[in-house]
Amino acid sequence: MAFRRRGLTAALASAVCLAAFSGRGADPPELRLVTTTSLRDSGLLGAILPEFTTRTGIRVKVIATEGGAGLEPARRGEADLVIWHDPDAEEKLLEEGVLVARRPFAESFSGTDPVRRSLYSVLLVPPDRFDPGRIQAAEARALFVYLVEPATLDRIGRFRAGAGPPLFHPLP
Repeated sequence: MAFRRRGLTAALASAVCLAAFSGRGADPPELRLVTTTSLRDSGLLGAILPEFTTRTGIRVKVIATEGGAGLEPARRGEADLVIWHDPDAEEKLLEEGVLVARRPFAESFSGTDPVRRSLYSVLLVPPDRFDPGRIQAAEARALFVYLVEPATLDRIGRFRAGAGPPLFHPLP
């Protein structure tokens, strides 16, 4: 029952987003997604973001960063949404109000080594921290919903780089 409810919620959110953005002017909205270089370089985003753009008309500009300064674009209002893999840093920014609505959605395993495991979370940048219109809040929320819906999680779980094993394991 919960799976059906989540699926229905995700479908409704996608339909609302599509209706909201399809009637806009000539330029479709562009969402600024800050993420890790490892997630971008894996090819996962290239495998799942085109479907989001097709559904909603929202283009996604991927800003890949690394290291401790990787979350700084969110602090400066230069990101609408973040996908990251450092729960301690994420928690600190949540406490400061720089990020909100954290949702872990996937993890990666290098063999059975828990030290090399990465837990990926999607987080929103709160629009009220910046001038009106600076943060694409509706677009960010649409991608947030898309990333955690069952169909996308299934695609994440089936994603492979070449003939190897799946690189990511979705979290319910």
